[in-house]
Amino acid sequence: MTQRLFVAIEIGDVGKRALGRIQSRLRRLLPSVRWVKPDTVHLTLRFIGDTDESRVGDAADALARAAAGCAPFDFTLRGVGAFPDARRPRVLWIGVEEPGGSLAALADRLNARLSAAGFPPEERPFSPHITIGRIRDRAGGDCVSALSPLHDEPAARARASEACLFRSALTPAGPIHTVLCRVPFNG
Repeated sequence: MTQRLFVAIEIGDVGKRALGRIQSRLRRLLPSVRWVKPDTVHLTLRFIGDTDESRVGDAADALARAAAGCAPFDFTLRGVGAFPDARRPRVLWIGVEEPGGSLAALADRLNARLSAAGFPPEERPFSPHITIGRIRDRAGGDCVSALSPLHDEPAARARASEACLFRSALTPAGPIHTVLCRVPFNG
């Protein structure tokens, strides 16, 4: 049996409330967006994907090794954008700024540890963001005009004090994320 796994940092209640306010501002302008529930948002460090149950411990061990020596750090949620871009949006996101380099270094170490444990390496470069919505279709709102006023607006500050290995179950009502293990940053 397989489990759909990913590693992420939870953003806390202040960040979730800020993202909820941004979603509310955009909701009337972009009716074709399927909004992510604020209580499920997270900062993904690495999507692992479908994994045999027997390998969950290997993923947890790779996370623990990658986080060893990592100290807690602060980051800022700032700006709203779209992937691949605002003219052809599929995903709406909030940007993440962490100028100290701790976040990128952690993502690099995690990718290396997971690869060493036999998980396929991440092919895309790490782009820290928090997904807040997905576009159902191309009609129903001008994404460029809706996002422009929020392009560089700070939303909230958050503190990363641990990383979590999550299981994600996809349901018609949306994904259900379950924390399988927490690894505190105590470096």
